[in-house]
Amino acid sequence: PPLWTVTNPCAVNNGGCSHLCLIRSGGQGHTCECPDHFLTMQIGGVSRCLPMCTSTQYRCADNERCIAIWWKCDGQQDCRDGSDEPSTCPSRHCRLGQFQCSDGNCTSPHYLCNSNRDCHDGSDEDPVL
Repeated sequence: PPLWTVTNPCAVNNGGCSHLCLIRSGGQGHTCECPDHFLTMQIGGVSRCLPMCTSTQYRCADNERCIAIWWKCDGQQDCRDGSDEPSTCPSRHCRLGQFQCSDGNCTSPHYLCNSNRDCHDGSDEDPVL
């Protein structure tokens, strides 16, 4: 029987894809695809997948996920690359899981954007949140 040599177009460097490399029917060629809730971007001739973050989310610097914007500088690393806890974050005075107001006071994150000023400075009602 003849020996078939099949070259996998995704074998080297994942086919140049950042996430999903899908082999075309018949094994000739490939397409780069993104997981659900990611957007395909062409950057320098390479397909990259960027998470589709909403206005109330922070995109981690490694472009792998979106986190709630109030998790940034909350004292707990939520991004795998730690970009949500940079050295520029203000000192934390609140317990883990609490929202720290701009004035340093603490409140529950459940009270964010509820039209009531739970922080004396109103930072829990910031439109960025």
